[in-house]
Order: sequence, then C-alpha cells, then structure tokens
Amino acid sequence: MDTVTHVLLGSVAVHAATSTKKAEERTRHHVLLMAGGASAAFPDIDYLTFWVDPLLFLADWHRGLTHSFLMLPIWALLLAGIFWQLDQRRAPFRSLFVASAIGLTTHVLSDTLTVYGTRILAPLSDVHVSLGTTFVVDAVFTFIVVLGLMGIVVSRVKFVSITGARLSLALLCIYVAIQGALQRQALALAQEHVIRQSLAEATAHALPQPFSPFNWKLIITAKDRYDVAYVNLIRRSVANETSNNVRFLTRFFGPYKGKNTLEWMDKPILGSDEGARPDVSDVWFHENFEAFRRFARFPALYRIDNDMHVLCVWFTDLRYEMPFMSPPFRYGMCKNKNHSAWSLYRLRRFTDNTRHALVRPLFLH
Repeated sequence: MDTVTHVLLGSVAVHAATSTKKAEERTRHHVLLMAGGASAAFPDIDYLTFWVDPLLFLADWHRGLTHSFLMLPIWALLLAGIFWQLDQRRAPFRSLFVASAIGLTTHVLSDTLTVYGTRILAPLSDVHVSLGTTFVVDAVFTFIVVLGLMGIVVSRVKFVSITGARLSLALLCIYVAIQGALQRQALALAQEHVIRQSLAEATAHALPQPFSPFNWKLIITAKDRYDVAYVNLIRRSVANETSNNVRFLTRFFGPYKGKNTLEWMDKPILGSDEGARPDVSDVWFHENFEAFRRFARFPALYRIDNDMHVLCVWFTDLRYEMPFMSPPFRYGMCKNKNHSAWSLYRLRRFTDNTRHALVRPLFLH
C-alpha cells in the first residue's frame, strides 16, 4: 500500500479506537492521531536498505522485520518513547504505545492485501502472507480512508467523528470483501482457460490491477511457460475505443478485455528464442542471480540486449508487469563479449536502457 494511505489509515484507526474519556487523553488526542499516522508509515523504513543492495532488499529485507507481528511490540515501545519525548512527556505513555501499535497493525494488515506479500512472523518464518485482493495503489481504498479522516476534521462532536471513523473502517472491510469476490470471479475465468486448453499440471492465478477493482491479470503457470490475459469483469465490448471521448484512455484501459474477448499471451519463462537459450539459461541459473530467483513469484524473460560489445539478459516478475508501462523490477546480467564473466545489473525505474551495476558491499560477502 502507498505511504499516504498508510498514514491516513493509521490516524483513522487510532481515532476509531480511542475513547478519550480521561481529560489528559482528550487534551493530547491530536498527538495520538499523529503518533498513529507516523507509526503506520514506520515499517517502510526498511526501504533504506534498498540503497545498500536493491536485489537483497526485494528478496530478503523488505516487508520483513519491520512488518512482523512478532516484532510489533518492540517497534511500538520504541516509537511511543520517541513520541513521548517529542511531546515533552505530556501525553500518557500507555496511550502513545497503544496508538503506535494500532498504526503499525494497520500497515501490516493492509500490506497483506497486496501481491508482494508480508512476512508477518519474521524472523521465525520467511512465509509471505498475501491475499492479493488489492492493488498497491487503490483509489477507492484511499477514498474510503479519506472519508473517515474528513469526519475527524469536520465534526466537532466527538461521538459523531468516532462513529464516522468506525464506519469508514467497516466500509473498508466490506470493500476488501467485494474485491475478494471479484478475485474469485477472475480466478474462475483463468480456470476455465485451463480446462479448455487441457493444460496439464497448470495453476491459475488472478492478480489485482490499477484503476478499477474490476481489472485483473490472469496468469496460468504450466511447466516452463505462462498464459497471460488482462480482463475487466464488467466490460461488455471493445466498441468505440478509438472515439474522441475515450481515445486518451485506451492506453490504460484498452488491454483489459471483456470476459468473452480475452486475448491470451504465451510467455515462456526463458523466452522463445532457442538460439539465445544457452545465454538465458546461464543467467537464470547463475549463482549471483539466486536472490532474484527467491524474489520472483512469476519470473519471465523480459528482453535480451545484444549489441556489438555487450550482451545483457533481463528478467522481470509478471506480478509487476502491466501493459501500459515498463515493469519496475527488471534484473539481469551483462557481459562484455570479449570476456566470459557475467555481472549483475538492474534497469533503473522509469527508464528503458539505463543500467545500474549491482556491486554487493563487502560486509555482505
């Protein structure tokens, strides 16, 4: 989930859970709301490790210790102590601890809704919990949270604003439940494709997509390849896509077809170019590429760059591949054609060809 939504959700949840019966708590209530919001943003502090090693960040460090329910009491104590000092010890420490714990909990729970997954039992378990119902940036989800926040800001009656915050959280639960039902519909479409194509040992998956809760990405895993399609569950036709009214939206909404007009794409994990297969296999099975293999749930060849001097083989994870933009995570290996050694690289976000060499710090060797 995006940081802004995390912060707002943390504040709304703290307000919904706070009775503020004591005079000292009512006086410092705004401090508790800020503590809840700041604590809800805290788990993503692990992003700082991206600058140490981007690939190990994705594979091992992100959504681990700072997103763990087992570690949550420790983080809540730490954050409550910081807020207590910043507030010059005026707000009750116990209330700050509760607000921090609530903010942290909202972050962990909302992150489990995305396809990335969250290691809620780190460091005892590396199992990623992922419901996969909600895209990482969901406008409807955020809007519902904002409604609860507006109730806090606008209403002068404490009971009314608390009730509004609680209704907002209840509405969020209903919305996520609806997304779960839509996910099952999308998954049923994928399973129908498995049956029609008589795909042996195939597994169907449905991943949420941006812009609409009705947009889904269908992935069929079968041996060493994928079948991929984009669907909008309420779309009836593809007519008038070139009309002046919707032409500017075609890039973003056009790939999501109706149930009866799905366009399935075949994506071999190691690509379809048999001539390039030795180099692709060398990179995929390379010992220095092991971290990417741990990270990627649906790994697939992204492309091969082959110029006069340098050969690069790039992979991505289909969880994050969308039809209207370059994937954010593109990792691979390159070598000078005059030498046989492969080196680890990534393509920088929002670029097509800017390579970034990944040199692991000495203390990680």
